[in-house]
Amino acid sequence: MNKAVIFANGQSPFFEDFSLEKDKYNKFLQNLKKDVSQSDIVIACDGAIKYIEEENSFIPDYIVGDLDSIDFRNLNLDIQKKYLAKLIRISDQDTNDLTKAVNFAISKNVKQIVIYGATGKREDHSLANIALLLEYACQLDSVVMKSQYGTFYPVKKSLTCKTAPNCQISIFSIDKNVRITSKNLAWELHNTKLPALWMGSLNRTLKNRFTIQTNSSKAYVLVWLELKANLF
Repeated sequence: MNKAVIFANGQSPFFEDFSLEKDKYNKFLQNLKKDVSQSDIVIACDGAIKYIEEENSFIPDYIVGDLDSIDFRNLNLDIQKKYLAKLIRISDQDTNDLTKAVNFAISKNVKQIVIYGATGKREDHSLANIALLLEYACQLDSVVMKSQYGTFYPVKKSLTCKTAPNCQISIFSIDKNVRITSKNLAWELHNTKLPALWMGSLNRTLKNRFTIQTNSSKAYVLVWLELKANLF
């Protein structure tokens, strides 16, 4: 087993933000459905089942969490029958539901994970989930977090991504001693340290591909890349 898609209990990825270009929203949904169709397993954090049920376009293989975000007993009988056999209750209170879902996927020998619905709603949850990407990266070959606005990539040693000119991009380092070098950005980093979290933000791409390299094999750096409709 190689790839999993996980839906977290943040803002529904199916929510249409009318401030976005319609074409961008439609391309995002196409990409989401492609990720689901190409995955080996699909996991929903327990609260995410509410927006997945509303969308009604796929059924997750597992529903993972402490199951405190939704009371399945209060769902109608047909919905109970559809989901109750898929419940994986993990009562550990030292991890959030997203981490429970990631750890469950890893226990199924998953090596690549795409996460949706991990941001929006509560800002503290969003920030925690984004930061956790760096921990997940240490256990996986690949993990990314996608929304309608962009994608977060943790960087272990190096990252090369397809993009488009003039995409917004930000680089965040949680270790002020890590040195970062970039290629094909408007404001390049040359073996540069970022002693404050904001210092690598608000950059932009110049070409159809960019590279970020660090002097660390551990994931201390996060890259956020704007979603562009023409990237799909």
